[in-house]
Amino acid sequence: AFYAKLSATVGGRTVVSDNVAISRALPTAFAERLKRVGVQYHKRLACKEAVAAAKAAGHAPAPYNTWQNAFQTDDRAKALAAVDPTMDSLDWREEDGSLSWTSLRPAFHRSAHSEEEVMMNQLYTLHASMIDHSTDIYRDYAGLPHGDQPFHSRWGDGEEFSDDEINTIGELIHAHSESVELNTGDMVVLDNTRWGHGREPYEGERRILVSMSTPLSRRTMHVPSSLNAANYC
Repeated sequence: AFYAKLSATVGGRTVVSDNVAISRALPTAFAERLKRVGVQYHKRLACKEAVAAAKAAGHAPAPYNTWQNAFQTDDRAKALAAVDPTMDSLDWREEDGSLSWTSLRPAFHRSAHSEEEVMMNQLYTLHASMIDHSTDIYRDYAGLPHGDQPFHSRWGDGEEFSDDEINTIGELIHAHSESVELNTGDMVVLDNTRWGHGREPYEGERRILVSMSTPLSRRTMHVPSSLNAANYC
């Protein structure tokens, strides 16, 4: 659920995308490969000490998360213990204390309302090409190697998505999306497995409160062949 405690003065509409329609429109070979290998996500998380030092020196780093905040600990061993080593790899860079986090996740799940398998992932929105075309908040990272950018996605077997593949997904998402105007006091309730969501750029102050319920069962996920299906029971 999204509740508009304060809507923006300009822009900021909530964008919702029909995951079912997008899934049905996917090229068959593309969808089958996604089901088979899943999606690999990469995150580069800063070290909070390095962020503090950069701010003290007068350089405000681009806003991506620190690993200490992501894992709610300063202890690397506790961070390692918090992930599943069959799906996640954590690699600290000693030169700046940042963390490279690589994870393998399913790309499809079975709908709660039918037996249809629906694409549910962030391969498009977390692809590094979004950074190069994004707003100024990521300008420090535009054009850098993907491993140095805050986020990136690949095929689950590690192969890069081609430009054509990313463009195809983007075109389908835009074709099956609509914008919802939430004025102050409005609320919209969505099935998060059926509808993807985002927002348009805005000006002024904007406060949207979010609430979630009924976690998605792992039993509904289409587990890639490289993962242990027992972990999703």
